[in-house]
Amino acid sequence: MSSRWFGNQPFISGAVAVVLLGLAFQAEAQVPDRSRQYPSRSIGLAGTGRSFASSANAIFLNPATLGTTPQYLLGAGYILASGGETSHAFTAAWTDSTPNPYNLAMGIAYDFVDFETGSSQNVHGAVTYTVPLGGLAMSVGIGAHHFGGYGEINSLTSGDAGLALALSQTFYLGIVGQNLIATEGEAPRTVGGGMAFFGGPFMIALDMSADLEVPVLTSTTGETENVVTWYGGLQFQMIPEAGFRAGIQYDATHEVFRAGGGLQFVLGRSVGLELGYMQNVDNGDDLRFGVNLDLYNPFGQPML
Repeated sequence: MSSRWFGNQPFISGAVAVVLLGLAFQAEAQVPDRSRQYPSRSIGLAGTGRSFASSANAIFLNPATLGTTPQYLLGAGYILASGGETSHAFTAAWTDSTPNPYNLAMGIAYDFVDFETGSSQNVHGAVTYTVPLGGLAMSVGIGAHHFGGYGEINSLTSGDAGLALALSQTFYLGIVGQNLIATEGEAPRTVGGGMAFFGGPFMIALDMSADLEVPVLTSTTGETENVVTWYGGLQFQMIPEAGFRAGIQYDATHEVFRAGGGLQFVLGRSVGLELGYMQNVDNGDDLRFGVNLDLYNPFGQPML
């Protein structure tokens, strides 16, 4: 696989890394709700995946996990989000985590989000470096998110950094910080982490995240709070060509549950179809639905 993007053009991967790192040190306004751009896999797992996410899912949850699954992927999708203002997102993504001499993985995602009151065009990216440690592997990654035309916000950029550890072929750990360079609380910092265990056709995972110093909407005195959320996910590969996902999310600060479910189908060796659905258990109007069509590395079986 050394003839892949990074193998022939290392200067391009280095330039992209510099650009993303520069973007990661800018944050000028409140970052939009990322769950409105989550790919279908993350929706079906109710936002779980900070230790094992792959492809475009890693760009949103933990850039370091981009290298956990060796595959080359092109994808396009649609996401419906309600709860507050309804939005329709049209997405495209490219990721490459196939083996190369530089142990690098890289991904870029784009989405156009149409709201009731306007639209937004957003670009997301990540670069990951993996260090082999005998039978283990450690990955470090940085990510950047540029939002344009989001409501009254003309343009803003935020940055992430993460760490992922593959302690064995079956056990993974991950930690991540998002919106690390915040400006006067307008881009709240988030810290999170998780663990995942793969056993045969099953995967189970547990995550948590904490949004720090988020303004309380009902406060008239500028009061803030830390919003702590717990996540649990389950994946079962029923047959080599199909998998089932389920997840639960609990906002411990506001005592809100969200449940998710999803399916993935592999058509032949190089095409995948993903479906994901998540809903607030107490509020049927607060939901996320996503569908994604993926083209995988044609030289290897896609991994669920």
